[in-house]
Amino acid sequence: MPLLFLKNISPICISAVWAISETQEQLWTIFPENASDWQYLQEISHPQKQLEFLASRLLVQDMLKHWQSAYYGIRKDDLKRPDLVNYDFKISLSHSHEYATAIIHQQQAVGIDMELIRPQIARIKSKFLNDEELSFAQDDLSKLTLLWAAKEALYKLYGQKQLIFKTDMYVPAFDLQAINGTTFIQLFPQTPDKQAFELHYEKIGNYWLVYVL
Repeated sequence: MPLLFLKNISPICISAVWAISETQEQLWTIFPENASDWQYLQEISHPQKQLEFLASRLLVQDMLKHWQSAYYGIRKDDLKRPDLVNYDFKISLSHSHEYATAIIHQQQAVGIDMELIRPQIARIKSKFLNDEELSFAQDDLSKLTLLWAAKEALYKLYGQKQLIFKTDMYVPAFDLQAINGTTFIQLFPQTPDKQAFELHYEKIGNYWLVYVL
């Protein structure tokens, strides 16, 4: 698995992306044995999903080496979010076709998502974007995918399953940079006490990588 990059977002926060080049059989031979991962892996039947699962866990194992920390597996917390065994670190994972990505913060909740830009996103745009976001994105597949990834990342950070993408999260129009940039995303924008989160995005080939702090 070639590491595309490992980024030091801060001394206590890192993100990384791997290109999945191995077969499932090759990843099996180096997969660490721990009860938590094996339990969840047995629940996955689709070969591609198994491959993505294996790759994302091996990526996290390598990321923890950055802090000279061992990997003991990932379990799900009460909100079904990934939780590192034996650590209080906060983690978010994403995998899409040929890539696996993760972000780890030692103190605060984080969210990450990686999405392939493809025409199917245009069919559901009115289901996850409000009128202002639709006006900003129009039929631009790149913008539509980026906004979807942004809301997926915030959904993972927040953790509560009742979030509605169209009404509970809002990305105001911004000057989209071609390669990477920063803007913000609002949670519950219709309320006076709305929260704003930093939104970081990066173009990798035909994918958008997005993480929210």
